[in-house]
Amino acid sequence: MMENQAAGIFFRKRMKYAFEAEWRSIRALTKLEEHPGDVYLAPFSPASVREVIIRPGCSLEANLGQLIGSGEYGHANITVQDA
Repeated sequence: MMENQAAGIFFRKRMKYAFEAEWRSIRALTKLEEHPGDVYLAPFSPASVREVIIRPGCSLEANLGQLIGSGEYGHANITVQDA
């Protein structure tokens, strides 16, 4: 029982972030790809991305538009949303 409840701390978020629509995935570091700067990434299917939600004035909006406008992410949408 304690193990099941302890895992819950990884899936909780503060109410001020309740506007975020996201999925969280817990994975072992040994299963992730290590990149410079202590960054660890996991491969995932581009089909799993339906929408990217950003705030007004996001400095990456143009880059995201290029990525999502074509290729494997062409089906996804960018939504600009006030927090």
